[in-house]
Amino acid sequence: MKKRLMTAFLFLVLSISLFSCGQSETDGPNIRMIDLSEGSSSTSVSWKSSHVSMCECLEQAIVKDDVVYGYYMDSAGIVVVSENLDTGKVNEVTIMGAGSGESITADTQGNIYVLGMQGEEYRFWKVSTDGTVQELDDFALEDLPDDAHDITPKGLYVDGNGYFYLWYGMMVHATVFFSAEELAAGGHTVAADQVFIDADWIYVKDSQMNTVYYEQVPGGMDYKLLGFCMDENSVPTMLVKSPNGYYMEKLGMTQDMCEKTEMNGLENLESVQMEYTAVAEGGFLYCSGSGVYQYQLEDQSIDLLFDLSSFGISASDIIYMGVKDGAVEIIDNYVKSDVSEYTLIEEGESEKTVVSLGIVSAYMDDSLSDMIAEFNRYQDHIRVDIVNYYDAAAGIGYEEGTEQLELDIIQGNAPDIIEVSSVNGEILAAMGAFDDLYVYMDQDGECSRDMLMESVLDAYEINGSLYSISPSFAIYSMWGASSLVQGRYGVTLTEMIEILRKNGGDINSIFGFSADEPVLTTLCTMGMDEFIDWENETCDFTGKAFQNVLEFAKEYEGNSVTNVQEGIAEGEVLLSLGVINSVADYQIQCELYGETIEYIGYPTASGSGTAAYFRGSQLAINADSAAGDAAWEFIKYYILNGYYGEGFPVVQSQFEEAMTEAMTDSYTDSVDGAGLLPKGSYYISNDVTITVYKADQADVNAIRTLVEQADRKYEYQTEIQDIINEEADYYFAGQKSVEEVMSLIQNRVSLYIAEQMD
Repeated sequence: MKKRLMTAFLFLVLSISLFSCGQSETDGPNIRMIDLSEGSSSTSVSWKSSHVSMCECLEQAIVKDDVVYGYYMDSAGIVVVSENLDTGKVNEVTIMGAGSGESITADTQGNIYVLGMQGEEYRFWKVSTDGTVQELDDFALEDLPDDAHDITPKGLYVDGNGYFYLWYGMMVHATVFFSAEELAAGGHTVAADQVFIDADWIYVKDSQMNTVYYEQVPGGMDYKLLGFCMDENSVPTMLVKSPNGYYMEKLGMTQDMCEKTEMNGLENLESVQMEYTAVAEGGFLYCSGSGVYQYQLEDQSIDLLFDLSSFGISASDIIYMGVKDGAVEIIDNYVKSDVSEYTLIEEGESEKTVVSLGIVSAYMDDSLSDMIAEFNRYQDHIRVDIVNYYDAAAGIGYEEGTEQLELDIIQGNAPDIIEVSSVNGEILAAMGAFDDLYVYMDQDGECSRDMLMESVLDAYEINGSLYSISPSFAIYSMWGASSLVQGRYGVTLTEMIEILRKNGGDINSIFGFSADEPVLTTLCTMGMDEFIDWENETCDFTGKAFQNVLEFAKEYEGNSVTNVQEGIAEGEVLLSLGVINSVADYQIQCELYGETIEYIGYPTASGSGTAAYFRGSQLAINADSAAGDAAWEFIKYYILNGYYGEGFPVVQSQFEEAMTEAMTDSYTDSVDGAGLLPKGSYYISNDVTITVYKADQADVNAIRTLVEQADRKYEYQTEIQDIINEEADYYFAGQKSVEEVMSLIQNRVSLYIAEQMD
């Protein structure tokens, strides 16, 4: 059942930019809420938004009764601003000589109160509706522990009766709240009088700034003040986690008027970072990551209302979020704009073509999230809505979410765009689940295939088609000193072992296999396409090539050198393998080896083993989508704008720019003078760090050659790899022969592929 958004009001103290220019627009996403209990993620709730552009940059702001109250700093002091969202009327008053602001609030008459600093002391000012500025008397913080320190104001609020609520954080002795026995039971091993904890003090003061009472919340022993805000009736409310669970406490003008309400069903919030909260009688709203969620007391449910990126908002840019009459109010400072924007989000139908994007992620790739927000902010006709199949708050884990997304794809219920890193992309592509992106590229002069890195696209092709893409890539390979490699590229396992033997080493002279995964996994990840024919839905794990892989993995004991530079110098390390993300990575390896290095490639059956790997989010278009062209518009935008300097860009022109930048000195722009910045560094020991600066043409040429040599993709096939590792363990333990293990792997993988393709 679709749930109505609770009415609430939230004051948050954050930075802001603001001023009405009268420009506005309306749009609305079609949110698909995840509901695994019904077997699909297609439950829809529609939202629309209206936007008002601002013209000034405020550091903090609140919204109350359709008026924005905020401030910014100039050379004269704090400039306090009030702007009526209905009429657009703006008033400004300067608090002369104020050095910085800390918090702002307003009462029901429109008087503004600012907490700030003058010199090194906190001050409290009132700005009346007629523009008069009055510095109020110093306010006392009674009954603080003698050794309380790091006392910092977190917020200033005023209720409908003119009472003030001052929220302070500080460090205090744990014994202020807990006995030595309680601390010991909680795992503290040091003496009780040496334990300091975070604590929150909320002072309640009358209109004359006399303290009526104060509330304390410890920050240790499973206590935490998650949020403090005003509800829809301007009643200050705390949201607290305690050892006994979660509770809301509404504060009154006296301590006897405080009301505490226990809240159940919030255990899954243990793993959620609640960045903003808004409390109401029916529960509360909170922002986690880029999602806005709702908890309802009535049925103890948690629902995802919408994703902020649907409205072009990045969570890190928000400076205010509140709720009014069933709609969410947000003010943000968008990173690529010098103005702020007020956004009102309410239920309603979208006037844009809505494209859904399905992911399974606990921590969404920032570059993808930023691109969705940026695209939605400036695109007039299309918007992208995120459908995250992972939801910790609802108890939906990664495995469950992945299974549901794959089921939705197979059943034709999936989102228009799929982030494929979590699903069986190869198998689903072979089943026809995704559109061939080449078809879109061939019809689009802004992002045609000849504008992209050819070798990388070729590596990801399946039967001449490209089903997924990302804005950046890395290169995986194996390398050694030029004096050892001597121009050879592309070797089989047998050839590589012979090279090592001739140079006085063996397979344990290879450095770089991950300590976090088996050697067998690395070798298979590089060469899985040699053993599986995705086009014909067959596999071959019975040949000599795979036998060599198993024998290598069994015999490899590992390279235990802790200082790779010394290991190379002493002949213990002859070859290295790993990932190359930049020209600087190549330069560092040359420094480690003490001479130019050459890439020999991972040892594979075909004798060629340099692989491309799409970094970050890898997107595909659902073949069943009715909005393929609109989906391509976003993927194109993502390709052209989504490179953030990590790895290599997939767009050729951007790759050339990256190569030019690698050969150009970088400097700081510090006040003290321009200093030369390194391009990369490699920590070896406390005394030794390799630092590299601008590259020369030879370094860049080596990277160009490496990228051109990439002829395969580095990609995990989790289920298949699990089968291989499980059966190979019997061979490694001497319980089965290599032939028996190869036969078992062949049978199990064949059955798995057949089941998936059925």
